[in-house]
Amino acid sequence: MGSTVSALKKSLEDPEQEKQANDALNVLAQVAQTRIDTFYQRVNSPQFDPGLVPISKVIYKYQYFQCGVSNNASDVSKTISDSLGAFISGDVVCGVNTIVGSALGYLLGNYSANASSTTIYALTTGELGGLCRIDADFYSYEYTSKSLTSITKNVVVCSLVISSAKLDGLTLNDVTGIVQTLYGGVDIGTQRRIRDQLWEQVQ
Repeated sequence: MGSTVSALKKSLEDPEQEKQANDALNVLAQVAQTRIDTFYQRVNSPQFDPGLVPISKVIYKYQYFQCGVSNNASDVSKTISDSLGAFISGDVVCGVNTIVGSALGYLLGNYSANASSTTIYALTTGELGGLCRIDADFYSYEYTSKSLTSITKNVVVCSLVISSAKLDGLTLNDVTGIVQTLYGGVDIGTQRRIRDQLWEQVQ
C-alpha cells in the first residue's frame, strides 16, 4: 500500500536520510500545491471542457499523498474512494473504485522523465442524493537516485475537486452515454444500476 508522508518521516532513524526525505518531499509538495491550484482553476472555468456535464458550485477540494506505492495499488484506490464517502453510494462506489484503480494503474505504468500524470472525471451521487461531479488529478514522481530510493521509490499525489453538477438539459440518453463512457470498467448490470441511480437524481 505504501505509507503517508508523516509515517515515512517517522520511520527514518538516520538524520541524514530524514534531511534528504524532507528536501525531496518539500519540493514535491510545492509542485503538488501548484498542480491543485491550476487544476482547481481549470475545473472552475466554463472553458475547462465544454463536453463535460458543467458544475454548479465547488463543494470540496482535497489532496492526498502516498509514498512507496506498488503497481498493485488497490489499497490506495480504496483509501481515495473512502475519502469520497459522502459523495458516493450504492453501485456508484464499485464504479468509482474501478475508475480510480484504472487511473492509478495507468499512472504507475507510464513514467516519462521520472514523472507521470493523468486526470479522471465522474458523475456520482451519495446517500443524501443530488448529482456531483468529481474531478481528480493524479501525479506521481519516481525517484531513481540510490539515496532516495532507499527511503521511498515514489510518491503519488491525488488532487480532488468535488462539485455539484448542473442538471439542466440532461436526458436519460445523456446519462446512459455518460455511464457507458465513465463506468465502462464494470459489468453491464452494474452500469444499468449506476445509470438508474444517477437518473433518479436528474428527474
